This record gives sequence, structure tokens and C-alpha cells, in this order.
Amino acid sequence: MSWWLWIVFGVVLLVAEVTVDAAFWLLFIGLSAVLVGLLGLFGLTGDLVTQWLLFGGLSLVLLYFFRGRLRAAALRRKGASVDAVVGEDAIAVSSIAAGAHGKAMLRGAEWDARNVGSAEIPQGARVRVARVNQLVLELTQD
Repeated sequence: MSWWLWIVFGVVLLVAEVTVDAAFWLLFIGLSAVLVGLLGLFGLTGDLVTQWLLFGGLSLVLLYFFRGRLRAAALRRKGASVDAVVGEDAIAVSSIAAGAHGKAMLRGAEWDARNVGSAEIPQGARVRVARVNQLVLELTQD
């Protein structure tokens, strides 16, 4: 793929991040595409397979190391904290056994979650956020 197509793809993703509240997911994927485009401009990306592998790897690394920190910083800067979601309802993405970890949807984003109740939370169940512990929602079922 041509280097300029990667940059256009990245810019489209960055604009989408600003347009919809994507919780910084599209930001890092868009940055990865722009970086692959810039590397391609200098002839450092190789063939199409290498470009896609580089794009995927960069996306994963940037998301893993920077998304959580940036999201927490943005919440602090807004004057809010992640504790502001305590008491809100979330939806279990999958079944979560008592004391186990899983995923929950809250405000349109998927969060790491832990069931602090004594019963299993079934997939799709509406649950309440009891606490937030380092960006992990601690859930109870009403």
C-alpha cells in the first residue's frame, strides 16, 4: 500500500476519534497508521505484509502502554475521576464467576471488571459499579 494511503487512513481514524467518543481507541490506531505511512515515505516498511504486521504491532504496543494512562489523565483533567462511575449500571460482556475477572460495557467502552459479589454474573446482565480499583470496575449484581 502506498505511504500516503496509510497517512490518509490514519488521519481519517484521528478525525473519527475526535468526532465520536471512542475513548482513545482510534487515536492510537490512527497514530500507528500515520507512523507506518511516514516509515513508508522513507522506504522503511517493505512489502504489504510487512506494513500490515508493523501497523498491527504498533497499534497493540501503543494501546497497551499508553491508552490507560491517557484516559486516566483526561478524566483527571476534566475534573472528574474514574470514581465518578461508582453507582452506575454496566453490562457484563461475558459471564463472570464470583471473585473472577471479566469485561463489562460502561458508557460505550469495554472495561476490565471483577465480580465482588457472591454469585456468578451472567453474560448480558445489568450490574452496578461498586468501586473502581486502578481502572478495574468492581461489580455487584442487584
